[in-house]
Amino acid sequence: MKDLRELILNTLLEVEAGRCKSHLALNNLLDRHAELDKHSRAFLTRELEGVLERRLTLDAVISRFSKLPTKKLKSVILVLLRMGIYEFYFMDSVPPSATVNELVKLAEKKGFRSLKGFVNGVLRNADRNRIALSSLPPSERLSIPPFLFTLLSDAYGEEEAVRIAEAALSPAPLTVRGNRILLPPEELFLRLKKEGVCAEKCPELPNAYVLRELDRLSSLPAFREGLLFVQDLSSQRAMSVPRLHEGMRVLDLCAAPGGKSFFLYEQLNGRLSLTASDLTEEKTALLSENAGRLGFEKIRIEQQDARARRADRVEAFDLVVADLPCSGLGVMGRKKDLKYRITEADLKALSALQKEILGQAADYVAFGGELLYSTCTLNPGENRKNREWFLRERRDYRLVREETILPEKGRCDGFYYALLRREG
Repeated sequence: MKDLRELILNTLLEVEAGRCKSHLALNNLLDRHAELDKHSRAFLTRELEGVLERRLTLDAVISRFSKLPTKKLKSVILVLLRMGIYEFYFMDSVPPSATVNELVKLAEKKGFRSLKGFVNGVLRNADRNRIALSSLPPSERLSIPPFLFTLLSDAYGEEEAVRIAEAALSPAPLTVRGNRILLPPEELFLRLKKEGVCAEKCPELPNAYVLRELDRLSSLPAFREGLLFVQDLSSQRAMSVPRLHEGMRVLDLCAAPGGKSFFLYEQLNGRLSLTASDLTEEKTALLSENAGRLGFEKIRIEQQDARARRADRVEAFDLVVADLPCSGLGVMGRKKDLKYRITEADLKALSALQKEILGQAADYVAFGGELLYSTCTLNPGENRKNREWFLRERRDYRLVREETILPEKGRCDGFYYALLRREG
């Protein structure tokens, strides 16, 4: 049996050092240790994600029992303490004595024998004198940086900001869309049931499902056979808004991993001209891999910087999908350390980047066509304010529909979209 806590520690240290993003770190860890049983994989997932997303809460508790400030602790020691506090407060099935003993041993194994007593003392004291987490200030209790909590409170009110932060701390749902080109929706639902998957239909979005009690999506035969693809419900909702017709010309500007392109292709049964582009070779390779698995071979995939003007694209498309780079505040539940990495300067830079791309995208829409501008953030500066800027700059466009979708626990991510129509 592998030492699960050591695997967690090593992975957390990789993320802490900036060598790997949190959502990729977990996938990489599970892929490297595919031999682990379901129980071990669940333990790894829960503690790794939990320690990452609740960092501010854990550090607040550590500060109550450590004579040294968290900023002065060695990375290994700080992460070990976070793991211990997480197990005390959020994993009732783990005996505290086992937690302390295993983490003290791990400190010695990692070369910190002289600090065994410190780790032991802080953890035992923290276990004996547990504090009420509800007594912590909102930022610490909800593990969200103060400036982000203020931003969300200003935009949506404090009660809604609390709900958004709480949703980010709950398990992110796995939502998929069926590939009805290969299999009708009713048959896919039965197929998933036969494969032992708990699939929940979404009445407002036919052919969309929330999958539960699934260990690994890649192990599912229906997924490997291209019968479904991953796409959040909020994204599917946005893609249901544009006018669609057979033979239409579509450009998906920032397409990877491909959900929006695949939605349109599946909706029109492949009877459209669809170009999906993205910035890097890695992203276009992912697009190609996913399109190939689904059998969507007619999709034209191009590597392209969306900021660079293409004369051959001017007024060439009936629909341009611009799902733009953003701060991702709507998907904090999926990218556990994102909220700790984003800065106020990042928010301004991303807003400016979006304007640059929108300026190009607008010219690619034929008169009478539509531009779908979307993001997975809840920052008004990257959403509504940029839409307002766009309509001031482009008098040939009008707003058809706009929506901010707030995240719901266990159901959907936060999302924003604006459908804009180009008129003469």
